Amino acid sequence: MSDPPDIGKSFNICLRRGPKQILGMTIGGGAPLFPCIYVVQVFPTGLVAENGTIEPGDEITHVDGLSVVGKDRRSVARLIKKAEGEVRLAGVKLYYHVIDGITMDIMMNDFKHRVLDSISDMTAERMGLTRAVLVNDDFVERFALLEKNEYACRQLSTLIHDVLKSFQELCSANRQIADVFDELASVDPGAACRRRGMMIAEAHRRMNKTGLQCIQEATPMVSQMQTFLKKAMPDARETIEKYLQVKYIFLAFCLKVQILDEEEARFVASGRHLGRLASGNREYRIALRCLMLCKRRFANNRTSVMEKLHLLDNKRLQDVQHQLCTFVGAMHHHLRQSASIVGGISMPSPEELKSLSPS
Repeated sequence: MSDPPDIGKSFNICLRRGPKQILGMTIGGGAPLFPCIYVVQVFPTGLVAENGTIEPGDEITHVDGLSVVGKDRRSVARLIKKAEGEVRLAGVKLYYHVIDGITMDIMMNDFKHRVLDSISDMTAERMGLTRAVLVNDDFVERFALLEKNEYACRQLSTLIHDVLKSFQELCSANRQIADVFDELASVDPGAACRRRGMMIAEAHRRMNKTGLQCIQEATPMVSQMQTFLKKAMPDARETIEKYLQVKYIFLAFCLKVQILDEEEARFVASGRHLGRLASGNREYRIALRCLMLCKRRFANNRTSVMEKLHLLDNKRLQDVQHQLCTFVGAMHHHLRQSASIVGGISMPSPEELKSLSPS
């Protein structure tokens, strides 16, 4: 959160309201408990939000040129509601620094929500802790599922790497067998046996060649999977972590505003004096402003996470499908070619092999 450039300055705006248009804000404070009228909430749809000048925590001093200082909240609300056509609002922007809002109770509430997010519902209930609605969001669950898929992808990558390594060893064995039969055929004990040996050597050279082609086609799969595992997943993990930080602070301010509301209601009901009310309720107004800023950041981060997880999940699914099809296709092509090569020759009998052995 960053401080807005116009904090502490006065404002004077004119809003043109049509027959069915609303200003889109709620107010609080006012006599007899509060020395001023301030904005509690600005709704996303409304003239106030569209104008963008007034924010939660700002003080309203005049409505259509009439001073509302010292008036009660209901009379000011009626004054604003009955205004037609052009509605003029004047007041003072809330002066604050972000550090004023990040107090010890906010940090404790942040920690509380992190703890709640890491334990089960049953454990939370036994500890007497109430979960906030937004703590159990589906993004974290979706990312947990994505991490399970990451583990499966890592296992698949290791498996494919081991298979390709075995294929490399098989190709090397075929090449060595071809060399052996070339050497045996060079002894030249007879034309028929020599031809047989040369055919077998050529068959193993061809199988070595098709095996190397299979490895060449399938090798990019491993690098593509490593890109997903070493780049895409860490980036998504970092995005989720940023999202959680914003979410926990947002929930912490939600809880603080609720606590301050309940505290105010208790003091008003008992008739006791609450110091922050007589001094303009500054702590509450700062909490409202910080809540608004955190809510905006939370919504932006949530949209970003939603898009990234959706793209990442779809890309992973498409990549795995494509990679498996490529791998199976390369293996199938190699096996068919190997079967065709082997089927084209007749293997020598033990007696023929013995006759091929060098003396």
